[in-house]
Amino acid sequence: MSPLKPPNPCKVSVINKTEVNLNFTWKISNIMNRPHKKGDRIESESFSSGLDYGDEWCLLCYPHGITEEDGDRVGIYILLKSSKKPIINAKFEVAVIDHCDDEYGERTIKCTSKVHPFAPGDDRGFSSFINRDELLDILIIFEGLLIISCNLTIVEENDMRIDPKPQASVTLANQLGIFF
Repeated sequence: MSPLKPPNPCKVSVINKTEVNLNFTWKISNIMNRPHKKGDRIESESFSSGLDYGDEWCLLCYPHGITEEDGDRVGIYILLKSSKKPIINAKFEVAVIDHCDDEYGERTIKCTSKVHPFAPGDDRGFSSFINRDELLDILIIFEGLLIISCNLTIVEENDMRIDPKPQASVTLANQLGIFF
């Protein structure tokens, strides 16, 4: 009879994930009549998750794009203006709302991100969110009112890793195995 071997060391990862969702709607009137050049932006009012993070977010709209490479595209970003936490993990979805429907309609353009780490001052978004001509078509129908919806999901991961040390299996058979 061979002696019993102790179990292999194992690594157990338990991830407790908490997600907090918030929605923010930004209405911009006469966006196309505002004097803007490439790289100029419009900033929404601030909004917060309501968590103890002291986080303050806003949306950024670049009506004429950010750089020449963007061509004739409108850029939309989300900015973490400030936070007590050094990093907040978040994903977001921004959409140009179809005025005929409160929810996402047929003409609505939306983009979704993956989870990104945000430090205060970080922004993430879509430099080529929508073509200006396409946006102009929507704005003409709805008298120049642009409605941007943002769904922000803050993802908090409490990562607990357990590395149990193998316990030596001490039994009489194990101890006497050397004699058999």
